[in-house]
Amino acid sequence: MKLFIAPAANDLSFLFIALASYALFLILAITKRVGQGRQPLGCLHRLHFRVVAVYILATLGCFIFNRPAVTLITGCNWLVGLFVYFGIHYAIVANFFAIAQASVSTSVISILHARGGHATRAECMADYADGEGFAYIKKTRLARIQNLLGWVVVQDGRYRLTGTGRRIVQLTRVMLRSWGLSQIGKAPVT
Repeated sequence: MKLFIAPAANDLSFLFIALASYALFLILAITKRVGQGRQPLGCLHRLHFRVVAVYILATLGCFIFNRPAVTLITGCNWLVGLFVYFGIHYAIVANFFAIAQASVSTSVISILHARGGHATRAECMADYADGEGFAYIKKTRLARIQNLLGWVVVQDGRYRLTGTGRRIVQLTRVMLRSWGLSQIGKAPVT
């Protein structure tokens, strides 16, 4: 078996299959209205992982019916297609999905737009998160890090870091120091 062969005309077939699989994922995400669930971003990611099976099955079908020479280049092309499928999702789409849903900035400009392009601070605060204002962010973030991520637990009415939470704090400190950033909040990161 040859490891290297001259590039064939169908070297981009895995890329096209990855793009078609991602297009299918987007169509399913829109038609299934994944944003209406209790955990919209989690629903989006679960659907994404399920649709990766389409890429895998389609590429297997390509191997079975087209019988390309199995080479290192073919394997690399398959991996590039898989990388594109996941890269588009995690580098672009999932971020915009999360920003559109949870970003304070997009929420505030949406409030301003709904009020004809202008509003007072009190009107923005009253309209944000069904009148809860920015207290909603604190409440939902604490619930998220407790229930979804498991970084904290409640003991005797107080939040306590879990082992995973401690590791995340350490990683965050390293990242902030590396980039010369400071943490938002009262406690300085040292």
